Amino acid sequence: MNEIFPNIYQIFPSKQTPSKYRSFFVKRDEGNLLIPCFSTNSTIEAHFDAIAELGGLSRQLLGDSHFKSSHCDQVAERFNAPVYCSEGEAPDVTPVVKQVMIFPFTRHLLEPQIEVIPTPGHRPGGVCYLISMLEKQYQDFRSRIYPTPKSPPHCMERGLQDAFFSPSPSIGEGAGG
Repeated sequence: MNEIFPNIYQIFPSKQTPSKYRSFFVKRDEGNLLIPCFSTNSTIEAHFDAIAELGGLSRQLLGDSHFKSSHCDQVAERFNAPVYCSEGEAPDVTPVVKQVMIFPFTRHLLEPQIEVIPTPGHRPGGVCYLISMLEKQYQDFRSRIYPTPKSPPHCMERGLQDAFFSPSPSIGEGAGG
């Protein structure tokens, strides 16, 4: 695990897999998060003790069903951290992952610091998460995480467009990746 932004850690799998499979751990007073990005054979078990030392997990935020695996249940069992996914992804997630909390496929606040943003395209029920903390916002987008400028909600669509279609650094491509 290595810290890539304040309180945000990149976790590579314990087993050797393509580098595109990296998960993100977010340390927050409101409960730590995992944005899992697992392949069928990847795990992060080697990082369980480090995650526990940082306070464990409260939930896993799944952006799309391509990153589901039975390892999500191992994480859920170890940390009592269920997987959250959109109702659009649930039919593909629930046959594999047992501890699933399903939310509507709409733009909404999952909690005051976590906004769910539907991003259909790659997957019809795919979502991204905008996480606000430490006076900053971070946007999860598939297997990348981006710092974003704080902006009023009505400006967010433009902010997403700028974040994903400009050469600004992200983890996974550019800065730190």
